[in-house]
Amino acid sequence: MTSGNAYTQNYKLVSSFPNGNQQWWAYATNMDPNTPGKLRAYAICAKVANVDVVTAP
Repeated sequence: MTSGNAYTQNYKLVSSFPNGNQQWWAYATNMDPNTPGKLRAYAICAKVANVDVVTAP
């Protein structure tokens, strides 16, 4: 995440998940309302093939 001000550490990521085939949705709260700003979240996606599924015994 990046923020529009110098206080990225004031933001707490609440939720982040895929939203549709090629979209991502993220929601964060600003823990310090005295330093408002804008937040931008990035998602790096990759197609994964041949993944072994591991389950607990």
